[in-house]
Amino acid sequence: MSDIRYVKVPSGGTKKQRWAVCPGCGFERWIFATCSGWCVPCTRKQDGLKRRGGHSRINPDTGYVRVSIYPPDPLVCMGGKNHWVTEHRLVMARHLGRPLTSKEIVHHLNGVRNANRIENLVLTTLKKHEHRTLYWAQAKKIKELEDELSLLQ
Repeated sequence: MSDIRYVKVPSGGTKKQRWAVCPGCGFERWIFATCSGWCVPCTRKQDGLKRRGGHSRINPDTGYVRVSIYPPDPLVCMGGKNHWVTEHRLVMARHLGRPLTSKEIVHHLNGVRNANRIENLVLTTLKKHEHRTLYWAQAKKIKELEDELSLLQ
C-alpha cells in the first residue's frame, strides 16, 4: 500500500496525494491521487511516438514548428531551458544521429517552414545558407518578372 498525504492547494482546500513509482523509469515522487503515476518525461516519450517528440506548436513569430523534448531523449541538449527545439533541427539531428551545433543551419529546400520531411531539409553553414536563400529569392523574383512580361506582350 502506498503512503498517503494531504496538501493545501491555493484555492484554500486540501488534496490527497500518494507516493508513486513511475512504471517507465522507476522515478519516485508524490503525485495527486487522480494522476496515472507516469512521470512527465515518460508520458511525453510515450506521446512522442505519436506526435514526433512532445507538444508541438508553430511559433507565431517565425512560423517554425517547435517540439518539446525531455530526458531520456539523447538530443535533449538541443532544447533550451524550456525544452523546446525547432522540429526541422530535431529531424536533421535524428537523421544524423547526433546533436547539431549552433553553427549548423538546417535549410528548407522548398522554403516552407513547416515542411519538415528529411527529403526537404539540407544541413549547411550560415554563409552558404545566406547565399542559397538570396539565390532562391532572386530566382523567384526573376520568375515573377518573366510572368509579368509575358502578360504584357
